[in-house]
Amino acid sequence: MNLRSLLTANAVVGLIGGLGLLAAPGVVASTLGLALDDTGLVLARLYGAELLGFNVAGWMGRDVGAGSRRALVIGHAVNETATAVVLALALASGLGNIVVAGLFVVAASFAIAFVMAGIRNTEGKGA
Repeated sequence: MNLRSLLTANAVVGLIGGLGLLAAPGVVASTLGLALDDTGLVLARLYGAELLGFNVAGWMGRDVGAGSRRALVIGHAVNETATAVVLALALASGLGNIVVAGLFVVAASFAIAFVMAGIRNTEGKGA
């Protein structure tokens, strides 16, 4: 998968998640087998706002030059890796359900894809 396609797919997933967390964080949480108190609802909405902003930047940056691509790749690799770790820790603690496990697979797959894109980019093969 080329970098433009990877950024597009990641942005679509992130924008859907961000909109869901902003509009209906309780519904998203219950789909994941989780419950949120009022503080959790606010934090979920804040995370939804972050997802929107980060993925709009990814969408808008799909066709930028090499220096900006490097920043996007590193940012997404860090974000997706951290997301996969948080989801794995939640699962190991008995939190969430099969949907959380599926999100772990998605985040880990994106993390691997962005790391591979970064390696291809540093080897001069383009991303």
